[in-house]
Amino acid sequence: MTDLRLPEGFTLASERTPPNCNAVEVIYEPSQHAQHFVNAVAYYDTAFRPLEPWQTLDHNAVSDYGHTVLAWRPIRDEMWINRG
Repeated sequence: MTDLRLPEGFTLASERTPPNCNAVEVIYEPSQHAQHFVNAVAYYDTAFRPLEPWQTLDHNAVSDYGHTVLAWRPIRDEMWINRG
């Protein structure tokens, strides 16, 4: 991706990561060029898979789906997420 104009409030994943195991909104490049970014919810967990720490809520590495997290931001209302 040549143009990294991030939406407001996002932090580049290469510059800083969220606290371990906190669900956050992430963006990554789409597989098709119809969109600028794809939004998803994921969390960062270095203990579960140290080499692939970005995890989906169903405990799979984001990279398992062929994606690399570009940036993240806190979820404004985390009450609806239950990873229990």
